[in-house]
Amino acid sequence: MDSSCIKASFLNAMWQQVRTKEASQNCARYFPLSNGRYEVKPGLIPFGSDLGNGIADRRVFQIDDNFADYREAKLLARAERLSKYYQTCNYSTAVASAIARLISYRLTQEYPHLFGVEKLARGQMAFYSRLRCDS
Repeated sequence: MDSSCIKASFLNAMWQQVRTKEASQNCARYFPLSNGRYEVKPGLIPFGSDLGNGIADRRVFQIDDNFADYREAKLLARAERLSKYYQTCNYSTAVASAIARLISYRLTQEYPHLFGVEKLARGQMAFYSRLRCDS
């Protein structure tokens, strides 16, 4: 069996291990059928609207009991081929920096017990995660 088949088999096995929301205890639940009909349309609603998920509805990033499973699946997908799952198009370093600042700001505001930021010299910063001891 060649390495691509082994990798595909491993990824398939991993996807089967990620728990669904039905099998999870502590995760937000969303159901798209608000009027009894399935419609394909932009379902844009104001951020922070109450969808019955408590504080999770007011968070940009939702970290729940499935975090470890989903993180592992993301790492496997990235290892398979990053360009398949991550793409950018024509944005500058300034935009990339602004996005990184927004993400780090939201994570540290929404989960101060899990994430931290340290301001460094020359406007740089270090981002810390207590979830996996990453930075």
